[in-house]
Amino acid sequence: MESAIQTSYVLKAAGISAVAISLLCPGFAPLTRAAGEDTAPPPEAENIDAEVTRAKNLFPLAEEVAGSRLVQKRDEYLADRGWTLGLTAANPDSAYIGWGEASIHAGPDDVKFGQSRVLAFQAAYMNALENFLRFQERRTTTETVRTFFQDGREAAVEAGATEASRLEQIWQKTLALTEAELDQKLRDLGVDPGTIGGDATETKRRLIQDSISRAVKVRALQSVPGVRTLATFEDLRGVGVLVVYSENQRTLARTMLSGRTVARSDASSQRADILRQIEATCPNGAADLAHVFGVRVMTDQHGDRVLVAFGQWSPATTRLDSRFRQDALTKAARTQALNLADGALTDFVNSTLALQSDTLVRQDALQTRISDSTGTRDVESLEIADVVETVLKAQGRATLQGVTTIKDWTANHPETGHVLVGHILMWSPSSREAAIHGLRPPTDTKPAANQPKTYENKIRTSPDFDRDADF
Repeated sequence: MESAIQTSYVLKAAGISAVAISLLCPGFAPLTRAAGEDTAPPPEAENIDAEVTRAKNLFPLAEEVAGSRLVQKRDEYLADRGWTLGLTAANPDSAYIGWGEASIHAGPDDVKFGQSRVLAFQAAYMNALENFLRFQERRTTTETVRTFFQDGREAAVEAGATEASRLEQIWQKTLALTEAELDQKLRDLGVDPGTIGGDATETKRRLIQDSISRAVKVRALQSVPGVRTLATFEDLRGVGVLVVYSENQRTLARTMLSGRTVARSDASSQRADILRQIEATCPNGAADLAHVFGVRVMTDQHGDRVLVAFGQWSPATTRLDSRFRQDALTKAARTQALNLADGALTDFVNSTLALQSDTLVRQDALQTRISDSTGTRDVESLEIADVVETVLKAQGRATLQGVTTIKDWTANHPETGHVLVGHILMWSPSSREAAIHGLRPPTDTKPAANQPKTYENKIRTSPDFDRDADF
């Protein structure tokens, strides 16, 4: 009985009659009664109506809307550190912290899910940049229009006021008569006139209109160096991104762009080399790196502030593909990951954002009188519309010397199994000086015959290269 009632909820919400429900759900009695019986619906029928109209059965729950779970994790992340969104003294160095989120449009079973989640990060990051741009500076214009119209004139007086309107009446009647005669002849021949042509000629007259519309236009153009990813949160439906901006990061970006940075040896700030720091932060290796996007600012073994860029992509391939196709798509994905990491570095150093956002909300309440060959009727309608069009364009340009690869990795997505490949780039004052002035072997050792090849391999693996780059 209970399952039958539950099924009837769905059928009743779909507009299916009680008689049809009783046929489809034998355990549910229809709401009809024989003559002389009590016509009041049984208690379970009232319960059905109440259940069908409950908000949880009509509208999505707030906790089920895409992004709400990510917002909860974001708030927990900030609360644990005592930070807040926006520009406040509670944040380190009074930094600005912003937020953006975007949906992953491909489903978990889609072969392109891995690519869609990377693009969702890019979209969420751009949304966070849009909020930062609005915080920095924007020009906003608004326009609100209120319209009220009422026509109380008598239809007969208006229609017969002029000879032209009388001719219009005669013409409309002639059309109606002709159409009626043609329809009858078609019926005599066994043809349904409703299958031929369109609707009969009709006229519409606006009696009442009550409208309100509001348009908002936002324009912004700003250079935004020094904005970077702080943290990311993701599930199978969406990605959320926290970004951070401070004057220290802006200064670092400016000095990188101008080429005025120099390597130093600050013993008080020295830490482990960057690769070891990454390995310590990501103890599960590629499984942890799969959730890292964008640029991070770290301190290396020389005490210098360095940039580390994380890029990743996913080859759209499965085990059913040939080995040749798998290898080719994976190779292409590695190039994509490299270029995405390189692009993240460029955007941090020198990026300009242009925002154009137009929104329109409108409501029209109308009463219209429609006249056709069948008669005259008044129709009331309510139309509510909203239009959003936002274009955010980011352009980055920078010439950097000393950008080097410190790691590439391959992993499977922990839930869906999609293949992910990643690339990690690093820029530091030491690597910049090495690129400009060249690499020199340590003075206390004599290079062996195969030293150039061995030393080149150390550059690719990074730890030994970073240690020797202080020259």
